[in-house]
Amino acid sequence: MNPSLLAALAGGSGAGGVMTFPLSRSEVNSVGGRNLYASLEGLGMDTWITPSNETETPAPEAGFASGGVAKSAIAPITMPLTDNKDFAYYIDLTIGTPGQKVRVTADTGSNQLWVGSARCNAAQRCQDKPNFMNETLSNTFKPIRSPIPTRIMYGKGSVMGNLATDSIQLGRIALPNQQFLLVEEEDPVMQHLINNTSNGIMGLSFVGGLEPVTFSMKNNGSNTKTLVHSMIAADMLAQPMFSMWLGYSGSDNVKWNGGEITFGGLNPKRFIGDVEYFPVTRNVTKGYYWALGIGGVEVQDSKIPVSGGLYAIIDSGSSFINVDKSTFNQILPILQRGTSQPTGAQFDPGSRLTQIPCENVQHLPSFSIIFQNSNTRFKIEGTSLAVRKVLNGVPVCVLGIVPGAFESPAGSVWIIGDVFLREYYTVYDFSQGGRVGFAMATDSVGAVIAASTVKKPLSSAVSIRTGWDACVHVLLLAKYLSFNRMVKWAQLCLVAATTLCHAVQAVQSDGVIRLGIEHASTASHDPLRIARIVDSMLGDDNTNGIDLGTLGQSMLAASNVEKIPLLDKSDTAYYAVVQLGTPGQRLRVIADTGSNALWAGSASCNLLRKCADSKEAFNETRSSTYIDLSNKTLSKIEYGSGKVSGYASNDTLQIGQQQLNKTGFLLVLQEDAALMELNNGSFNGVMGLAHVGGLAALDVVPGKPNLSTKTIMHHLIEKGLLAQPVFSLWLGTSGSDSENANGGEMTLGGIDTARIKGDVFYTQVSRAILNGYFWSPQLNMFSIAGKATTLPNQTYAIVDSGTSYIHVDRVSFNSVILPALQAGTTQATGAEFKDGSIVVPCANAKYLPSFGVSFSDKNSTFLTIDASQLVLKKSYMDEKGVKQQVCVVGITPDAVNAGNAGTLWVLGQVFLRSFYSVYDFSQGGRVGFAQLAVNATGTVVQVATVTGTSPTSGAAAGVSCLSVVVALSALLVL
Repeated sequence: MNPSLLAALAGGSGAGGVMTFPLSRSEVNSVGGRNLYASLEGLGMDTWITPSNETETPAPEAGFASGGVAKSAIAPITMPLTDNKDFAYYIDLTIGTPGQKVRVTADTGSNQLWVGSARCNAAQRCQDKPNFMNETLSNTFKPIRSPIPTRIMYGKGSVMGNLATDSIQLGRIALPNQQFLLVEEEDPVMQHLINNTSNGIMGLSFVGGLEPVTFSMKNNGSNTKTLVHSMIAADMLAQPMFSMWLGYSGSDNVKWNGGEITFGGLNPKRFIGDVEYFPVTRNVTKGYYWALGIGGVEVQDSKIPVSGGLYAIIDSGSSFINVDKSTFNQILPILQRGTSQPTGAQFDPGSRLTQIPCENVQHLPSFSIIFQNSNTRFKIEGTSLAVRKVLNGVPVCVLGIVPGAFESPAGSVWIIGDVFLREYYTVYDFSQGGRVGFAMATDSVGAVIAASTVKKPLSSAVSIRTGWDACVHVLLLAKYLSFNRMVKWAQLCLVAATTLCHAVQAVQSDGVIRLGIEHASTASHDPLRIARIVDSMLGDDNTNGIDLGTLGQSMLAASNVEKIPLLDKSDTAYYAVVQLGTPGQRLRVIADTGSNALWAGSASCNLLRKCADSKEAFNETRSSTYIDLSNKTLSKIEYGSGKVSGYASNDTLQIGQQQLNKTGFLLVLQEDAALMELNNGSFNGVMGLAHVGGLAALDVVPGKPNLSTKTIMHHLIEKGLLAQPVFSLWLGTSGSDSENANGGEMTLGGIDTARIKGDVFYTQVSRAILNGYFWSPQLNMFSIAGKATTLPNQTYAIVDSGTSYIHVDRVSFNSVILPALQAGTTQATGAEFKDGSIVVPCANAKYLPSFGVSFSDKNSTFLTIDASQLVLKKSYMDEKGVKQQVCVVGITPDAVNAGNAGTLWVLGQVFLRSFYSVYDFSQGGRVGFAQLAVNATGTVVQVATVTGTSPTSGAAAGVSCLSVVVALSALLVL
């Protein structure tokens, strides 16, 4: 590991058989240029391999078979990443039994795993935060006895502690008896580097590949195989490889979606074109590193002479590109001249950093690397060569190339770090003797030029993407139909970093229950959340199931009507407030039309720091009606990037004044590391409101009872507590970062006519998708700028209150929608698609065209919203510390490919805020939409005008017949 450190910059320090994990990303503090290799120059090979121990200690035998390739596969796993300022990447894992969350740097430049101990933190000899390892709480911890502590040295920093073994878990992958160093002391340099940003380092270096190689007789630590070697040896991976996509933060703000690491294969959604592979050379430390030969270097159009003995270590733990001094001295003048004008770049020999006025970064020339035996130029545009920071309100831009290579007996060895790796998807393959592959990363500004020999990527690997668009390609239908577990993580991403306030309004008496839905923001970019069916919701129990087919319900009007205001903060997630237990305990639960089950976090989970729920977590010991149905057997709800586990239970649930006895739910006793980070005290659980086959007793997926678990809405209908088998939603808009209690409304048993104007337009739920699990009508066409486009026959839309954006298929997006948004109505908008979002200059948002959809059973009617309702305004701090705004269009190319079943669009909150939506279980299931009334009880949405007519027949050419034009006094600010 070799993070390049900036002395002048302050800040903090990333997984069927394919496991994809997010990498947390963080800045690393500077102490004048930490260089893993600098202090090792001129020493013998045995001593300059990283890391090194002061004494040889016994290590457990790994038992790796030569050339062993995984044969069995585990289910894909996705975990969220945090991007903190574009300097380092880390991943969350759990260690011990029960698992303790630790955050470690994902480092392809070293091999060992170490974590900070609780004692080290207590004695202030470590700077780890927020988590650390307490071995006394693990019943599988085993020390490796040694009379002398072990030290791992990193050039200008070191850690010291005791070797041990324990269980390591990454998602569902459990690796027992894994060796690691439990650190008892970080030296001052390392403390400064860590600075409360991580808990250790997870080495991912090549270490001789799958062959048993000894690098040092003196330094046993350098021979230790990595966790990936352990996964391969245990046949846990589909293929003997891992791959990395490193994202951008682009600011001083923490970005949860910082990147991803995929174990066992590739994620084709993270790169463009083919992967070109290059063999790992043994000339550099006998194959300890992922090291490649370099054949050429170019700056803009200038070729830089390269000697025959030039190599590069591919190192995710280094921030910059470290080149030899001779090359740097040739590069610097070209960088200073710039492309069209001088850049003003100034090199500081003391720190080895080159500072550039930020306004001149645009004039930096490109930089290209050509690896040996290839004609391909891996190019980085000049704008990506600079690392931007704000120090004490002053913008600072530093060149991401430094003179920091080291010399080996084979020649100069560069270090290719994150500045390069952010531009290219990187594959680390242990097969064929070891090789590294590169492809242009999605949303990068790199370029792969003139590849004469491009090798195809390995096939048959399945990956789940992480980050904001993670759940789109999670095998929604395929996983269901193969009875595998589904992912549900992204619905929970919507609620991170939320502060909630509560308000209750007066009881009414019209046979309708109205529930407020708390509406809150998230610190992460809006993730997809449409694949949230959880077939392990209550383990194998079916305690929440009801036979509505044999009911004979009377549909009596409810005796009480409740109207609870909603909290709306930044238009990202919506919550309902319910009471659980006797006496009732207040809980905030996500109101989710895209899932079916109910779970609540427990107070004991919070107390033991295994949950991140707010203080309102459920305490079952205080409820006289709580019943444990689990027989102390844990059930799990699994998400792509996290999971919760707990006991199948039932208790009294109260919604307003309506009481449901013996309601089945999961009492959560543990949230894993990823989910704890997502939760962050913002919610207590999830209340599913999916259609789940309507009122019939139906297994939506035979053999999977948890997918058929009926919802709280079904229970209310069964009990005759609702006037009609209907619920409806009005989702408000806050338009600011401030909290507002009236953020929306959920009405159970009817429609709030004060919220609507005109008639309700209904479309039937299709049972082609999981027998009607979702509220999923079939789509026929979409329109943009008044022009209609016919969709393929099997295109459906999931109406999902838990998803923020509208997710469309990539073909429609690329060929029609994006060009129309860019062309505008009367002039070009300047809209660009980058980092998975459409960004448009806010001043040009008024030129965006309208957007609408038409359903198959109403193919002459379009539900159209003005483009102003598609725009979300986000705030950020510029390089001068001034708050700026950027406008994002709430349409993304992330529909779900459901194989033979078709394509699933998602109509999320951006769409639903423009209409009043009705979810009706009668007539076989249908979804209704109506125009919002002017000033509809609204203190949140400042409605200036609403135009358009009630739904009527119109021309199939795409003339909008149901048009809502809502002018907001304040746009969304995240």
